[in-house]
Amino acid sequence: MGKYNGFTDARKRANNKYLDKLENIAIYVPKGKRQIIKDAASERGLSVNKFIIQTLEEKLHVSLHDESW
Repeated sequence: MGKYNGFTDARKRANNKYLDKLENIAIYVPKGKRQIIKDAASERGLSVNKFIIQTLEEKLHVSLHDESW
């Protein structure tokens, strides 16, 4: 077996196809607050991304899920 040289071209294409369906939102929080969010997500067995999405869904009373997830 050869040395691993990173993503294959097929993996790159698959990642790009997936990412084309998504949008990016950056948020800034005061120092120390990021860990509070990470801990809250972890306590619920969620990623930070999933935790934020679920919290927004609850507050906005809408579904932010895409069927491709």
